[in-house]
Amino acid sequence: MPKSSKSLKQWFPKATRSSQSTANGNEYVIATKTDYLHIPDEALTDREKWLLNHFLDKPLLPSTLPLAWKTFLTQLTTEKTASPQALPDLDQFVQLVWLVIPYQRELAETLEQAIPDTLGIQWLTPELAVLVREFAEPSATKVILSEIKDPLTDDFGVNIDAFIGSNWEPSTFNDQIVLEERQIVSQLQQLHKPFLVDFSEIALWYFADQPNRTIKEGLQQQITAVPDYSDLIKSLWHAAGNISKASQRLFVHRNTLNYRIDRFYEQTGLQLRQLDDLALCHLLFPSL
Repeated sequence: MPKSSKSLKQWFPKATRSSQSTANGNEYVIATKTDYLHIPDEALTDREKWLLNHFLDKPLLPSTLPLAWKTFLTQLTTEKTASPQALPDLDQFVQLVWLVIPYQRELAETLEQAIPDTLGIQWLTPELAVLVREFAEPSATKVILSEIKDPLTDDFGVNIDAFIGSNWEPSTFNDQIVLEERQIVSQLQQLHKPFLVDFSEIALWYFADQPNRTIKEGLQQQITAVPDYSDLIKSLWHAAGNISKASQRLFVHRNTLNYRIDRFYEQTGLQLRQLDDLALCHLLFPSL
């Protein structure tokens, strides 16, 4: 095949050269002999994107996340290193929503518009994205995804599988939690069945495999920081989640118990009115 006389800049006039390997916004980054070529997403055809995604050694896929998040996730999921990665600055709870879905720019925009409190979305591979949300109830995230799943399939011709991670406070969140949540996604994919689940729904299955997990330790740390957490969990568990019966066990008014449940949610991201979250708390502290 004859060699083309055109340069990269001629082929991609909107591209820019830089010494930086990190993508800035919706763009692809290609390493050359001397620097990096940054090509805007809109300058590429779907066919060109497919080739880049499948044949680059380390494709840097589009991201709408802030730079600190993009750098953190890219390094964590592509670098072969055991050293901890620098975390983005967090001032409130964060939730990772893992989406098994092929990249399309319009699809990414639709997801961000449909899911509130989203910091952004980043594709880690051509078929796996992570959407970062600020404090959000996992069951609420699941409801949103359930409602938009079929319309997205009709509009974009893709199937969506999703794993909704727990809410993590700044002092608990770390790189090992991210890697462990991604491992959960891989294990769910190996079942070769569609999935749309949050962590509380699969906790028993997951902990039964290997009980000593970073996620387990992180959740226990968040829960034990709540005053009188053991009495709260124990009373609700033995009352099967019934507020009236649990308040009688604790000798407090229903309103007082509801206040404590709300405070527990604010401090842990776990909603004890949801039986899945209550069962998860009991699973984390089986002696209660």
